Amino acid sequence: MQAGFARVNISPPSGTPLLGVGETTNRISVSINDPIHVRSLSLRHEDHEVLIMAFDLCFLGREDSDRFKGVLGRETGLLPSQILLAASHTHAAPALGCYYDMEYAPPLRDYLRDLERAVVCAAKESRNNQREVRLRAGMAKTKLPLNRRQLRDGKIVNAPNPKGPTLDSLPMCLFEDSQGKPVAFLFSISTHPVCMRGLEVSADYPGMAMEALDSHLGATCSIFLQGTGGDSRPRPLGDGKMDWNFDSGADDARAIGRILADEVKDGLRALKPVEPKIRSAIIETQWPFQNVKRQDYEAILRRAGYQATPDKPDTGSSLEKMHHRWAGRQLRLLDQGNMPKSLSILLQGIQIAEGVRLVALEGEPMAEQGKAMEEFFGNDTLTFALGYANGEGIYLATSQMLDEGGYEAESYWEYGHPAPLAKGAEKTLVNGLQNLNFGT
Repeated sequence: MQAGFARVNISPPSGTPLLGVGETTNRISVSINDPIHVRSLSLRHEDHEVLIMAFDLCFLGREDSDRFKGVLGRETGLLPSQILLAASHTHAAPALGCYYDMEYAPPLRDYLRDLERAVVCAAKESRNNQREVRLRAGMAKTKLPLNRRQLRDGKIVNAPNPKGPTLDSLPMCLFEDSQGKPVAFLFSISTHPVCMRGLEVSADYPGMAMEALDSHLGATCSIFLQGTGGDSRPRPLGDGKMDWNFDSGADDARAIGRILADEVKDGLRALKPVEPKIRSAIIETQWPFQNVKRQDYEAILRRAGYQATPDKPDTGSSLEKMHHRWAGRQLRLLDQGNMPKSLSILLQGIQIAEGVRLVALEGEPMAEQGKAMEEFFGNDTLTFALGYANGEGIYLATSQMLDEGGYEAESYWEYGHPAPLAKGAEKTLVNGLQNLNFGT
């Protein structure tokens, strides 16, 4: 196998809107706490090639992902199935995609142009840096994820829930050259990077962990891939508490990054050689919505405090204005006959070695879905169960979550979608995995 790595800085200028906490128009960056990057791993084996690109971004929307895959295809000749674009989901990065108020705001065109140049540069550099490698891989465990869905006073709230499900998997794969020097290192855990909530740009705990691991390995080579952490936050932010620490900052991100790096270092000792084998595939899966109810949208528009015109919500809170605007848009789609009945979610698979594969969902998957992805391929396969890939999607709420309620089940409108997902996500995922034909 030939492998090459590259890292390119994608930190935005001050004054760039940030995504992850409230409206982007009200969260304008003032400085950079730590640089954010795009990291590229180029792999070639026999007649097969793939490109794995990881971004220190909250989201990389479907439109942005398609744009970058298009230009990468033109520059490299690779197909979309051969290119994985994954966001770490740091909540202190530039506002890309169509989430929440970005559906109605002009895109950050200057930053997108800079980012496109960085993506092409990283891809070409990683391909040019290819050299022969050996692979070692293994699965460790992490204690960092803590479930965030707590039942309180009969309702599901975003609070620490030590009894709730988490995915504790910590898969890793190390690529070393003939001299034993690291060329690239993939690792993943499943929990939200939400330490940095202010006006500073940051890669959050994944960036801190990669910095520590690069120092430990003696090379700039680490690539963090976000797992199925839609329903969890880092344990130190809520362990032993009734509520999360919402005043966290750089010190917390650094401390959590060190904990993750130490868990990885322990796992490195148990890595075993694996034989390279590259295969890749990508498919669209359809996740049905619940039935749309016109009266629900009309009720939102009639609610006290709103102006009558859906495009001009001049009164009410910021959240109410956005909800009002969303409802007006849904009514227009309904009247035009353009209301979607399901949501397209991309599912991608990349095999990098015998028994080692990345399986990536667009959107924000849950811990139970990560477990299902691992179980589908069996105990003899090392599976990186990933989310936040190739688009922003939606919270992929499980059937149980839809019955229980809570943010993950009820935030569909923040993503611009007309209704909650229908129950049955478990079957939709398994059907998708069955149709994702790649590798053995």
